[in-house]
Amino acid sequence: MTNSKSKYSLAIGLMSGTSLDGIDAALIKCEGGKICSFGEAVFLPYHDDDKIIFKSALKEAALLKKICQNNSVINDAEVRITALHIKAVLILLAKNNLQAEDIKVVGFHGQTVLHMPDKALTWQIGLGELLAKTVKIPVINDFRTFDVLNGGQGAPLVPIYHLVLINSLKNPAYPAVILNIGGVGNVTYISGVEPEKMIAFDTGAGNALLDDYVSSNGRGSMDVDGSFSASGNVNEKLLKLWLSHPFFALKAPKSLDRNSFKLTGLEEMSFEGSAATIAAFTCHSIKIAESLFPKTPAVWYVTGGGRHNKFMMSLLQKLLKGKVEKIEKINGCGERLEAEAFAYLALLILEERPISFPKTTGIDKNAYEYKKGQTGHYYPA
Repeated sequence: MTNSKSKYSLAIGLMSGTSLDGIDAALIKCEGGKICSFGEAVFLPYHDDDKIIFKSALKEAALLKKICQNNSVINDAEVRITALHIKAVLILLAKNNLQAEDIKVVGFHGQTVLHMPDKALTWQIGLGELLAKTVKIPVINDFRTFDVLNGGQGAPLVPIYHLVLINSLKNPAYPAVILNIGGVGNVTYISGVEPEKMIAFDTGAGNALLDDYVSSNGRGSMDVDGSFSASGNVNEKLLKLWLSHPFFALKAPKSLDRNSFKLTGLEEMSFEGSAATIAAFTCHSIKIAESLFPKTPAVWYVTGGGRHNKFMMSLLQKLLKGKVEKIEKINGCGERLEAEAFAYLALLILEERPISFPKTTGIDKNAYEYKKGQTGHYYPA
């Protein structure tokens, strides 16, 4: 995979999601706004001590409820997470036999520690300037702040990349939905080629609640293949209570913080029953999302870690009206998709093109065609 100075652009995307499992680093090759090919991706898992530091930062930010540049817990996490992202970039370059000068830009999402769009606040930690100077490649980070300062939810930002993927198919089935079940769930509804017609929003809990429950009970870091969920019985009364959360009555666009839901009522339930009910909560949240689309989707392409949960996938197929397929059905890669997206978003910003839209984040219609320097922070090599 080589870079042509006249036609092609190579970009690296970095993603550390709400599940806190590690860093996805992806490489894309683009020409004229189209994805031409992909490089070898890298996943750098977090060790347990990393996770402890990052979870402490999340708790600290939740207590602060504001951006604070002088908090030692969060600053330590920011230094640690930047060092790990530097490592991920260097590994990816070596794996693809590339030099820093071959890469046009790195899209560095960082780690979200606080997301409160109703207060025009979103906070992703990560030292973009240090990353750029160390790997010797220009870096763009802080993708969300401009959006929330202009009336948007700051999430989801991946829809424009979803649009590119769907419209690269020979015969796209419209309407199509790309459903990401990561730490938080989100959807992109695509009815054609125009980005302004996309609809996107967070659906509710993704994997984070289930992962946290499994981990807190000393049963591993996740519900592997949905085996715990499949072994229990869903508590329908408790599920109904959780689904009465005010978030589900909101219209789109809307977004969530990882800690938006506090599950109650599990104390008297079995471990497997609790896991099944939490997984069902994720799936029924997605069913509610289906009602917010103008037309019933023909197909749902599922990405994120949730697509490996056989219990969730089976339940979604029963609940939803369209076909439910894994993203791999259209040659997407669920492990690296979000990292690829931030590589693509970084290229769009360099080209002074919009990355979010009134129907995907709720950004003010007069602000979404913003320019480089307003969206994201640009750090030269």
